[in-house]
Amino acid sequence: MPMILDNRSKYFLYSLLLLLSTLSNNAQESVIMLEKGYVDYGTDDFIKEALYSKALSTIEILDFTDENVSLISSASLIIEERRSIDFLLEAENRNSNISLGQNIHALIADKYFYIKDYESAQEYYLKLEKLDYEDSDETSARFKLGYTFLVEKQFTYAKTYFEKVAMSDHIYKADGNYYLGICEYLLGNTDDAITAFKTAGKDSNYEAIVPYYLSQIYFQDEEYEAAIDYAKSNRNSSNVLLMNRILGFSYLALEKYEAALPFLEEYASNTPKLTENEFYQIANLTHKLGHNDKAIEYFKELSYQDSELGQMSNYLLGSIYLDMSQKTNAQSAFKQASKTKYRPEISDESDFLYFKLSADLGQERIAINGLSKIDKNSPYFNESQDILSQVLRNADDYYHVQKVIESLAYKSNSIQETYKSISYQNGLNELENKNYEKAVQNFEKSISTVGSKNLTDEAYFYSAIASNELGDEEGFIKSINSYLQSNNHTHKFESYYLKAYLDIENSDYDSAIKNLSISIDNYKKHSDDKVLFD
Repeated sequence: MPMILDNRSKYFLYSLLLLLSTLSNNAQESVIMLEKGYVDYGTDDFIKEALYSKALSTIEILDFTDENVSLISSASLIIEERRSIDFLLEAENRNSNISLGQNIHALIADKYFYIKDYESAQEYYLKLEKLDYEDSDETSARFKLGYTFLVEKQFTYAKTYFEKVAMSDHIYKADGNYYLGICEYLLGNTDDAITAFKTAGKDSNYEAIVPYYLSQIYFQDEEYEAAIDYAKSNRNSSNVLLMNRILGFSYLALEKYEAALPFLEEYASNTPKLTENEFYQIANLTHKLGHNDKAIEYFKELSYQDSELGQMSNYLLGSIYLDMSQKTNAQSAFKQASKTKYRPEISDESDFLYFKLSADLGQERIAINGLSKIDKNSPYFNESQDILSQVLRNADDYYHVQKVIESLAYKSNSIQETYKSISYQNGLNELENKNYEKAVQNFEKSISTVGSKNLTDEAYFYSAIASNELGDEEGFIKSINSYLQSNNHTHKFESYYLKAYLDIENSDYDSAIKNLSISIDNYKKHSDDKVLFD
């Protein structure tokens, strides 16, 4: 923005000082002293020589008249003293010369503007609108008044003043177009903003600034090809860093990933701080192009952010680690992604992947507890049940596994098959430990659970043995007959032998002979239990 005290203003102040010094020449008439060859200057001489500080010191010792106050305020303003505004206000109150008073009034407005007291400056510039100003002075005041409204973000008011300046031949014409472009841009009038910026860009003060705004407008209007063309042809602008950003993201929007990457990498390496979205977009781009090491570093920057992009970064970080077979790192990333609920579908999938990886890593308790809680309506339910079934089968603590399965609200076929198998195995363990009652209970659980027919038959046989050991004749008969009615002939010899033994105990010798005969006929010396003959 141009300096406030330009040559025109300084010329006016100089003229004002000369005028005022003439008005008070009785008190300030030059006295030439020849003592010791020294020449002393009067106030008007100091002013002619632009020695305003000396002029000010000579005036200040004089009477505090209206003319002298005006002289003091003008000289003080030229040398940019902080107190000049007070002198100007005092001069305005005292002066009866209308023309002189108006000019002092303008100086007050400019002084407030110069010290960035835009509210006070606006007040005085609005008063000046009622004054009879020369065209040049009026245009300057309009520009500054427009700027005060721009600072206050009153863009519609600011625009009306900048429009008049932009249509003038004033020194502020380029400035008017530039700030008019900003107002139109912020008001959403992109076509008018482009026109104003292009006009301002013809001026040397703005030719290096304007290209960025134009590229930004094209980018926001999703005219990516136009944004690219304009940004590429103006990469020598002062905003080359931001031009790289626009070029990179424009190519990215067009899915031209290879073209986007160098611009975004250059932008990333030179900008002081990337935004969260910039980090994510660059990370995702490098991931798409297979530069996983770089992608990991970018995603890590976002991995602790409590936001949607933070969640997505952890999810993608987990996916990259999984592709690289770094299961522990992947597990940790998915766990982080599952904690936030900005995108529930990502939370659910990350949750499942975390427990799946826990199973792969042998963390049985984590896997069992997590997979068992996945809802029936989840798209990952069936797979989680299959994994859970496998984990449960491989677990060491069968009783814990049994309890876990019994607590499930819904049991898939694979889980039921696992439960059937584990209950059968628990029955065998209890039978071996001579805990016959618990053995029978477990075999009954296995028998009552849908699944392998062969496992059901085996459970019937061993349940019969446990019942026999308990002296539960009814339970024995029921179980052994169920076994013998099956197509399983593995234990046929043992089954009829035990039935014959029970017949003998019950003095039913005819049945005993019959069953013993069948037993002998089904004996296989290489596989059947010879202990029964001991």
